[in-house]
Amino acid sequence: MFAIAGSITRSDAELVVELSQRNHQDAQADVLSAATYPFVFNANALASHMRCSKAEVTKLMKLFTIAMAGALMIPSLMPAKDVKAQVTLSPQQQAEKEVRHELLMLPFLSVFDDLSFAVDGNVVTLTGSVTRPVLRSSAANVVKQIEGVDQVNNNIEVLPLSPFDDRIRMATFRKIYGDNMLSTRYGFRANPPIRIIVKNGNIRLTGVVANTGDRNIAGIRAREVSGAFSVVNELQVSKD
Repeated sequence: MFAIAGSITRSDAELVVELSQRNHQDAQADVLSAATYPFVFNANALASHMRCSKAEVTKLMKLFTIAMAGALMIPSLMPAKDVKAQVTLSPQQQAEKEVRHELLMLPFLSVFDDLSFAVDGNVVTLTGSVTRPVLRSSAANVVKQIEGVDQVNNNIEVLPLSPFDDRIRMATFRKIYGDNMLSTRYGFRANPPIRIIVKNGNIRLTGVVANTGDRNIAGIRAREVSGAFSVVNELQVSKD
């Protein structure tokens, strides 16, 4: 047996195509639909999640109206023939694909959560940080249902409840996803590639961005947040 590490914020060709197509199709139906953007743009869920008013969250959502509307005109990043190409996956690769998919579909998963996993034979190890205890338990439950998974090691951290951290989260969200360049490139995605993890006033950025410039801009914007004690930029640059 051998291990395969994975992260739901890391895109492979298949995931990029799946998400980009889903965004494009859903955006055509309703560019501001809560069903289209379940992780970031559901005002009610995010307001409850952050323990703030729906009005405040709605103001943030307006930052993305232009970017999301632009998604209607963005074609798929890969030709349809590539999407249909038949790929034979090993049992390990198939398990990794299914684990990633199930974690991405978790209700209430937001830009303020970061989940990763590793597959070693029939054993899946979950890691990361989440703001809701239910996400920790739900992640383990859905992975246990995957065929071929016999054991789940749940090492996901539940971040402490803190109004101070909530304020830092929202301020960082405004800075990063309100930036003209970053919002255009990443703001309309159903799976936000820049994750904002806040613990005890300390900001940690995780995920994958297109280039070093975007990585640096995100770090600069996070450091502009008043009251934050530190910023650790763990964003990786895509190799695609």
